[in-house]
Amino acid sequence: MVFGREKTGNWFYVGIAIFIVVLILLTTLFSTNTLFKAYIEDRFLVNGWLDSGDRGYSEQLFGLEKQSTFKYIVSSSSNENYTAFLTVTSIKTVFMINEQDLLDKTIETIFNAAGARNIIINNSSKLTSSRFLKNGHNTFFVVFNATQTIDDFVENVKIIGETWNCAYSGVSIICIGVVQTTDVKNGNNSENFIHWVKITGDEKGTFKEIYSYNDYVDSDGLIFNVKCH
Repeated sequence: MVFGREKTGNWFYVGIAIFIVVLILLTTLFSTNTLFKAYIEDRFLVNGWLDSGDRGYSEQLFGLEKQSTFKYIVSSSSNENYTAFLTVTSIKTVFMINEQDLLDKTIETIFNAAGARNIIINNSSKLTSSRFLKNGHNTFFVVFNATQTIDDFVENVKIIGETWNCAYSGVSIICIGVVQTTDVKNGNNSENFIHWVKITGDEKGTFKEIYSYNDYVDSDGLIFNVKCH
């Protein structure tokens, strides 16, 4: 009987020890799971671009996974017929997302968003590559050509999805930009890339080589200057 009580007592202390260890692990996880919300500084928002104030935020797994989205748009008050927007999404997970999985998630998001906006993506136009941003991160991006019917007029659209992992803040970033490049409704059939360049431009001119358009050399490009840490 004495030995039985000792054995029961030992299991009691083992249970307490396990509980303490689990508590310490959970406390550590929650304390290190602060989400840095990537954004674009106001000084880069020029020529009609502004922070829409539209915010998205969600949590899963009791707050261990968090996601935040900022949306930037071309102001409707600027009498602009070429609509454009850019979303910057920050994702914090217990383990950082694999880069290929992150790119796959970006492509899936693009197709879901396109479907919701009646945008038809040209799959054969898909282009993938990589580049370095001003913050030093190596990114992977995908570009699609598409069309969208607006008031019975078919307009050309360009879409970019760009992703990277920021080890400094422990956050995965997804940027998605959508730009209307024609204004057929008002008789402008030629493509206007001014907003596309603002979204994709960098100091190296990465997209200049792709599209043979000199204005792609822009050190103030929006994605190029995303602040993620």
